[in-house]
Amino acid sequence: MKISINEIDADRVNIILHTPEVKVKTASVTEKNYNYTLSNDKLIVEVYRTNSNELLLSTAKGPLIAADRYWEWTVQLTREYMFGLDGTIFDSRDNKTLTKVIYKSKQDHSTLPTFWAYNNGKFHGLTIKHDGPLEITVLPGKLVVLRSISDGTIELQLFVGPTPKQLHDQQIKGKGNVALDYTRTWLLDTFVCRNSEELSLTKIVQNYKTNLGDTFCIDKNLLMSILLTDDPIPFKSLNDLIKDLKQQNKKFLLSVPPYVPVGTTLYDSAKSLDILYKLNGKEYKGEILKQEVVYPDYSTANIEKYIEEFDKYIKANIETEVDGFVLHENWPQNDAFYMEDGEFPYLPKDLKEALSNTIHWNATQRSTHHIVTHNAYGSSQIEAFVKHYPDKPVLSASKANDQLTIPSVLENVETSWENLQKEIDKALFNSITGNHLISLPVCGDSTTFDKVKQETLCLRWYLVSATMPLQRISSGDPQREPQDLRTVFGQNVAKKALKLHKMFKAYVAPFLTQAEPALRPMFYDFHGNEKTLLMREQYMLGDKLLVAHPMTLKREVLQVYLPESIGVWYEFWDGGVYTSRNKPFVSVPVTETDLVAFVAQGSIIPLQGEDSISLTIALNCTSDPCSAHGQLLLDNYVDIQVDGNDIKFNSSGGDCVIINKIKVYYYDRSQNKHVEHNKKVCPRNGDIINIQ
Repeated sequence: MKISINEIDADRVNIILHTPEVKVKTASVTEKNYNYTLSNDKLIVEVYRTNSNELLLSTAKGPLIAADRYWEWTVQLTREYMFGLDGTIFDSRDNKTLTKVIYKSKQDHSTLPTFWAYNNGKFHGLTIKHDGPLEITVLPGKLVVLRSISDGTIELQLFVGPTPKQLHDQQIKGKGNVALDYTRTWLLDTFVCRNSEELSLTKIVQNYKTNLGDTFCIDKNLLMSILLTDDPIPFKSLNDLIKDLKQQNKKFLLSVPPYVPVGTTLYDSAKSLDILYKLNGKEYKGEILKQEVVYPDYSTANIEKYIEEFDKYIKANIETEVDGFVLHENWPQNDAFYMEDGEFPYLPKDLKEALSNTIHWNATQRSTHHIVTHNAYGSSQIEAFVKHYPDKPVLSASKANDQLTIPSVLENVETSWENLQKEIDKALFNSITGNHLISLPVCGDSTTFDKVKQETLCLRWYLVSATMPLQRISSGDPQREPQDLRTVFGQNVAKKALKLHKMFKAYVAPFLTQAEPALRPMFYDFHGNEKTLLMREQYMLGDKLLVAHPMTLKREVLQVYLPESIGVWYEFWDGGVYTSRNKPFVSVPVTETDLVAFVAQGSIIPLQGEDSISLTIALNCTSDPCSAHGQLLLDNYVDIQVDGNDIKFNSSGGDCVIINKIKVYYYDRSQNKHVEHNKKVCPRNGDIINIQ
């Protein structure tokens, strides 16, 4: 065994454990913000901050065990606070052990092996790179134990921070253009995709009903049903439906599974190109919805030819252009395989379960056993589609650490208060580690949803989704779209949440198009106060808007922390003034349908209407004149500045916009203004609105 060091730049370093015959890349950097000591005799490495000699990472705190393919390695990042495994916080006071298996499956296909550590007011981060099974255990002393089945390497990438913003920027560096393309901001509109278990194209089209979404897939199994249909009649109905929806300015995302039904056109293409997985020398077959399927290897050289055949097939059967793709169940799913106890008797129960309901661990393509490349399967499918369709967005259920530009689609989420909190934690942590666009199914997507007992929970889920960059409603029966909820009251609240999500789009889009996280835990912007490290019921939308939710039933009062560094916060909806320096915690009356939000002084929040923009202006009056600043995205960025009574617009772009309603909040509420402007503004001309 050997440890090699690859110094990437001043703030990033890779530590690679590998067998001697494996060649790994190494390099050194002259000026860097870390130092390290390495002992290859003892297989120990320790990394320190240059300026303070603070220990960032050590492999000396636990054993290193290496048997044939089975490796165990221990890493210490901190003894204080640590975040990881989808946002779980490991508190310095905790005396718990947590274990997570990273082997993408139906149960968990989205957890990325990434940690943030906090020590002495500073942050640093770690990402673990490994394509095979990886079990991660965090012990009470924050010791991280890695157990893996390896093909010769396991790699640790360390980021030195020390602020959350710097750590975020280090983690997205070298991962492609993480910024959302401004031509794809329609991805921020509501996406509705039904998850039936129907494979009849006729029934899928017949069962389709109008919905309030801006983007549609018709059905998760649409492509499977097309492949299995020979009758030309339902194809006409399908194409008429798609054309009708596209004429309503809706976008069409085709849902594409990784597997291919046996006996279909694409099966013949994959077989002739010799890209299918094999088991014991024979074509490996799985089962989906009682339908026999095969699995292409998306990393093989011939995959581009297969995607060309896929493209021809889609264009021959769908007459309207597809706007993008959702790659679902690409961990990949197999309903028929269950891992028997005798196959790997020494493996823990969680790992055996993860090895089930997917491709058999011993299946091969090009003589490589699937088990050592499993976690890269989804990323290979992504790469194949992105290469062939560079101008179309691709969303995916499963992806790799390096694919931060790909929006994430979470599947198989049970409906519960606990899971809603977990999904919020997951979205927040993913966002600050570079995965800015993560999509949670509103109200979950499992079949266990209870329309009577869980309507209140579902309404809170809708309100949470209103503040998420991506809002996706995706389930089988029972359906959870607004019109499907049990009460008229519930339907109206859900519809309101869809409107709120669209409203926030104008504020959120500039963050995402500039490679900034729109969704942030409190400590991202306010890490100077350790109170923020443990906050789970509130978070920031951008750097100006604070959002809080009651995460249990029958809450009447919500305790909200308003960071002292801002000084003055305004209640977002009515302009109530809160001075936080002397009283940072406030008690807010709340009902099950309230969206509690506060805006920082000195902020301008643009709000999207149907054909116009409204402005909420929260003035900073610590000096004269009062002032505020904000940004808007049209065909270019629009800078909005308030000084006294003048709202000034500036941009190099040519687009004009209707400014509809303007709310202006002052320290003295009696001065608050609500202006119905409803006039065109052309930022390129430096237009000014006077609100005196």
